[in-house]
Amino acid sequence: MKLTPTIYSVSDFVDLVNGQLKEMTMAIQGEITSLNMRNHAYFSLSDSNPDEKAVLSCALWQFRLKSLPFDLQEGMEVQVVGKASVYKPSGRFTFVVDHIVPVGEGSLQKAFEALKKKLDGKGYFSTERKRKVLAQIN
Repeated sequence: MKLTPTIYSVSDFVDLVNGQLKEMTMAIQGEITSLNMRNHAYFSLSDSNPDEKAVLSCALWQFRLKSLPFDLQEGMEVQVVGKASVYKPSGRFTFVVDHIVPVGEGSLQKAFEALKKKLDGKGYFSTERKRKVLAQIN
């Protein structure tokens, strides 16, 4: 007796795959390449090891991008946490990033300097905003 596998429509198959993928939160480390900043950030995450050739398409939605304390840059080594999904209209496999942090030597300092520059650009460190510190004596 020969068993016939279930036959799915393309839409049903993609829904089935996405249903499985949404259950798996993953952490991945790699280097940002092909960075494209629109309202959202689209980039590739590549292996830092030149012997490896793997590339992963990633998306970071605008509301998460705006809350980053550092600027994304090509060549930056990062760790990302998120979930993979298949975009139905194109069949494109994408890793949707929920959290991203720079890693490696000097990454925290780089993030601090980027945040400081961003806040300075908004005028938060201007002398007009400074107030006198009142000491409280008990």
